[in-house]
Amino acid sequence: MGEMNSSLEILDYESLYSSFRILCVVSYSVTFILGIIGNLLVIWITGFKLKSVSATWFLNLAVTDLICNIALPLRIAQWIMLFDAWYIFYFICIFSTSLIFFNMLTSVYFLTIISIDRCVSVMCPIWSKIHRTPRLAKIISGIIWMLCLIISVPYITFYHFSIDISDCNSKEEFFYYTPYFQQFYQVVLIPKLVLLFVLPFLIISICSALVALKLKTLRRPVGSGKPFKVITAVVFCFFICWCPYGIWPLIILDQKYWKADLTIYEICVCLAYFNSCINPILYICFSRDFKDRFTLRSLP
Repeated sequence: MGEMNSSLEILDYESLYSSFRILCVVSYSVTFILGIIGNLLVIWITGFKLKSVSATWFLNLAVTDLICNIALPLRIAQWIMLFDAWYIFYFICIFSTSLIFFNMLTSVYFLTIISIDRCVSVMCPIWSKIHRTPRLAKIISGIIWMLCLIISVPYITFYHFSIDISDCNSKEEFFYYTPYFQQFYQVVLIPKLVLLFVLPFLIISICSALVALKLKTLRRPVGSGKPFKVITAVVFCFFICWCPYGIWPLIILDQKYWKADLTIYEICVCLAYFNSCINPILYICFSRDFKDRFTLRSLP
């Protein structure tokens, strides 16, 4: 009887895994197609059609999302082919994890700068009109890229030496972290959450509150400005898509054997990757400048 129940459990898992595998491939494929097309169009429009500070910020967001999309074909191949070669699994695991971390880091920092820029524009309009230039925005963008690269290198290096190849095996229902990987999470988890979520969210919230108060004193509706709507929508979608991926390590942190359900993890990853294709859609919905230029006439 016990063997029969065990066999049924294996069959149920294999059936669930097969369906989940198809879902992952479809999700990643849709995200890849929408992300490549949408972000390339945003790069074209903000790089050649729009010459403004805001366009510079959105250009950098599109570039970092495009970098994230580059990893998707590897994850799609991983789920379709289920490589037996350990070194291919290992390469995909390290490469995709590195890109997704770098994308998360650059995205949240550019969103933070966008919120600060919006706050300065509203709170200090005269100073902003004189000093807020595309050239300054490009310099700040370069600093952000360098800062994110400096932060990413230690994290990626530590991750590379702490991960075990069994952690990358998508054929398993669960994976068990190695003791060194457990140490890795315990060391970097809190700084990672602070740098990627707590601190940026705090700054963005303060900037949004200051903008709302200023607009209220001017007797203008808080959401009346189109830039405000675009920024709010982008920030909201970012935290909705990335929070499960960021919070997930906290859920498994107290587990005795560090056993993690791969289906839950992969859903978090799918949602995080989906954020890399959603920004162009938001620009079309909330920005008339983008909507007018997202036409065939705007293409070369």
